[in-house]
Amino acid sequence: MPRCIIIGAGVAGLSTAHALAARGWRTTLVDAEESGAASPCAGGLLAPLHPWRADEALGALIESSRPKYVDLFADMFADMGWRPDPGLSGSLYPDADNELPEARAWCARNGCALRALDADELGLAGVRADAGFLLPDVRHLDVGELLANLAGRLRALGATFVKGRATSLAGGAQVRLGGGVLGGDAVVVCAGAWTAKLLPPPLRTPIRPLRGQILALADLAADPKYAVLDDEFYLVPQGGGRCLVGSTVEDVGFDASTTAEAAERLLAFARRRVPAAENCTVAAHRAGLRPGAPLPVIGAHPDLPGVFVNSGHFRNGFAIAPAAAALTAELVCGETPHVDPAPFALAPPSMPPP
Repeated sequence: MPRCIIIGAGVAGLSTAHALAARGWRTTLVDAEESGAASPCAGGLLAPLHPWRADEALGALIESSRPKYVDLFADMFADMGWRPDPGLSGSLYPDADNELPEARAWCARNGCALRALDADELGLAGVRADAGFLLPDVRHLDVGELLANLAGRLRALGATFVKGRATSLAGGAQVRLGGGVLGGDAVVVCAGAWTAKLLPPPLRTPIRPLRGQILALADLAADPKYAVLDDEFYLVPQGGGRCLVGSTVEDVGFDASTTAEAAERLLAFARRRVPAAENCTVAAHRAGLRPGAPLPVIGAHPDLPGVFVNSGHFRNGFAIAPAAAALTAELVCGETPHVDPAPFALAPPSMPPP
């Protein structure tokens, strides 16, 4: 079997390992954290906040990810008995009636339903039934549960997990890790916000860290029925009086600390939309560093044979994970890509970053 070293065991790395395993590859995933501990500021939405706003290239990944998630869940259910909670479903846009034509067109292309709001049924504050819409098929998942089950399936398929920090690429398909070197037939860098640090100069990449902060609320008097999405923030119910509220976008370098200001903004949004949040408990306040980029960076390194990148997913990591992984695996294996890879290619040294 050919072997691939994957740097990063977040959703991008795990999905890439799964796509390669389906093609007969052995994978070794290297991450400084335990597997499944990545993506601390993700809400688990399986579509971007406003998928109809995406440009053509990103839209192709978004739309091809939906059926690939269905296949992934079927595989994980067959192997591990895990089926996502069907109750965690539906995305509600309370003030997006001006985007209704674009949303209808996106839903038509993707086989999704769209219906008008019932403000009384949904229990939202300050919402007119004619001022928004609901996408009942656009679901969300528990992030930790998804990552843990995906990691478990990979272990069952023979994947190896190595806890440690990759410090550099060692030439060819090799990775320096502490005092040693791991080698294989290919390397895929899925290192998120740290991707640019692993790629040797003079290659340029637009990926940079953008901090996101999120709150986990508990003891809600009533569960929201759906995820609630505004232009900037979202609220994702998790059942049992719990929900996630996110998220900020902050250009502060590699500072992953939480701030009181962000917590106040997120709480204000939650209380404005869901009256039950007024007296809830803040169970957790987390921050994470997203790999910010204008478009995902997916492709072969132009100067290092056998080295590939799958990163720069910004706020769309879970929304595009299966399609981005499939595209990466197609490029590693020399297959015909299912979407045009050109917009996502690494910029050669002579070109400025997009």
